[in-house]
Amino acid sequence: MSEMQTIQWFPGHMTKTKRQIQSSLKLVDAVAEIIDARIPVSSRNPDLAKLVQNKPRVILLNKCDMANQTATKMWIDYFKKQNLVAIPVDCKSSRGLDKFAPAVNTVMSHKIARLKEKGMVNPTIRIMIVGIPNVGKSSFINKMVKKNRAKVEDRPGVTRGNQWYTIAKNLEMLDTPGVLWPKFDDKTVGEHLAFTGAVKDQILDIELLAVRLLDFIKELKPADFITRFKLENEDIHNNREKYNIETVDKNIDFRRVRNLDIYFRNNHIVLTTDLSQIKEWQGVDIIVFKDHIGIISDKRNKKGIPLLIHHANPLQVNYEEDVLELYGQDYIIGHYRIS
Repeated sequence: MSEMQTIQWFPGHMTKTKRQIQSSLKLVDAVAEIIDARIPVSSRNPDLAKLVQNKPRVILLNKCDMANQTATKMWIDYFKKQNLVAIPVDCKSSRGLDKFAPAVNTVMSHKIARLKEKGMVNPTIRIMIVGIPNVGKSSFINKMVKKNRAKVEDRPGVTRGNQWYTIAKNLEMLDTPGVLWPKFDDKTVGEHLAFTGAVKDQILDIELLAVRLLDFIKELKPADFITRFKLENEDIHNNREKYNIETVDKNIDFRRVRNLDIYFRNNHIVLTTDLSQIKEWQGVDIIVFKDHIGIISDKRNKKGIPLLIHHANPLQVNYEEDVLELYGQDYIIGHYRIS
């Protein structure tokens, strides 16, 4: 794998932005933090949590159309356990944006109730929009306002000042410039931010970054990488043990089972292969064996173990069989649920 470059980018205007955010917090009731659904860890500015403090917060996982849906659901559950409301959105297509106002009402419910008790029928709620550069804040504003009022470009550092927008009769938003933090302690964070356009191109070695991105994709989704760049035959010759073969036969597609296992593992819900946990085995689940693939049936044997729908050999008479125990746990290499 190629060497990782050290990436740091914190221009002077970001220090000013941090001060603006801090001084403007007293003007707002809540904060909407927009993060990149593809890199939810790397795109969360740790300094913002300190600045925002105890303000009610809604997290928007933007660009969810380009992220792994199963992973996004897991992140939403993670934030829920942290008592944070998170919603997946795609600001370009408006996907999920209809859930923003209800999410704001949820985090502001106690304050809205208190204001109504004081006689305010439809109290105005003011929200600050924060996030790293190029994460989609201006696109979000434009979709919510339904006009192209905020400047949008596919590069960091476009928004340079705080701007107020009215998006509904009782909802106002304060847009702020994207801000990073002075030092990325983890090189991977800086690299992820560079991959997704949060760091200015002029400070990067673009060629090295491109090579690193290819290395990253190859490691994260090897099956997709091999298919995209037509490397199937090379992969079979170099990794015969992965395909459980001794010699290559051009008449056999050795990729089928192993590549499907990699695909399911990367894109769907990974479940237990322990047959004793029968409650975890449901109809239509996908089971990958060492040399073929089956589907879990709705029917079960007397022990509660489900039957298997599969085609293991040409002489097979019944395609729905009670064979999971017969095959044994060592023969099963994957158990997945389509998400």
